[in-house]
Amino acid sequence: EGHVFYKAANPKTGNMWDVWVFHHGGAYYLYSLCAVDQVRGKPWPPNGWATWNNYSLATSTDGVNWTEVGPVLAKDRGVKWIGTGSTWRNPAPGGRPAFQMNYSCCAGRKQSIFFAQSDDLIHWTKCGHGSEFVPDERWYQPNGAGRWDCIWAIPREGGGLYGYWSATPKPGAGGLFGFGESLDGITWKALEPPKVEGVGVGDVGAIEKIGDRYVMLYGLDMRMVTLVADKP
Repeated sequence: EGHVFYKAANPKTGNMWDVWVFHHGGAYYLYSLCAVDQVRGKPWPPNGWATWNNYSLATSTDGVNWTEVGPVLAKDRGVKWIGTGSTWRNPAPGGRPAFQMNYSCCAGRKQSIFFAQSDDLIHWTKCGHGSEFVPDERWYQPNGAGRWDCIWAIPREGGGLYGYWSATPKPGAGGLFGFGESLDGITWKALEPPKVEGVGVGDVGAIEKIGDRYVMLYGLDMRMVTLVADKP
């Protein structure tokens, strides 16, 4: 399979789905949403999302040759499945632990976002239920009535972070995804969703400030499009 970018081999990892990469100290850290109880080669078993149960990791210094680490975060007890997350630096100057990660949990119809922390990007400690982030019903559908999944964070002017995530804004809110802010990277406040033109409902991917514009990768109808904005 010479065309394959990376394929996990650890039996505790299982099949891979969504991935994201974090670069630090000359190395790439490749995280993937995985399902250990899936049949290999069949990414969508009959019970579908109910099987996604861990985040697994591989590392590389060149982005081509990878060393598999294996699972680094598992779904909580009583949770049907976990959704994709992303990784960022602690926004506090010199803050510890140095790195943070978000992950979503689905229990019944309820989907919430939680957080974990690490000093080495390999060993992760969950922040617990005190960090649970749920929809603000002023702008977003109540918990259990829509998406609430996967924050991608970028530095916020004046300190802290802005975050964007897959969400279900209420029809009158005029947006297509979630938007919020945090001073410490763990406690988040939802804000009014940004207004979006030219696309329909989709999934938030990565977003970065490039030059004077904000650029987002946005998953739409099994393809990726690019959204741009002059302000966060």
